[in-house]
Amino acid sequence: MLFNERCAHCHLENDLNLKPAPPDIRGALTRTALPDGAPATDLEVRRIVLNGKNKMPSFSGRFTEPQMEALLAFLHTS
Repeated sequence: MLFNERCAHCHLENDLNLKPAPPDIRGALTRTALPDGAPATDLEVRRIVLNGKNKMPSFSGRFTEPQMEALLAFLHTS
């Protein structure tokens, strides 16, 4: 699963010891707002993933469209 391969090492395990630790984003799209207060929408998550934000790097060009759709689907259900 893409989340486990590309996202979990920071958003669950924080293996880079980032301070503060990145938020757990599982289920982020089941809420009204993301951890930073931005609206919890597919468009906003896609923008953050592709452009990066704060300590999160850009993942532009690293995900195919089907992978991005699968990631968004996962964030809607977990």
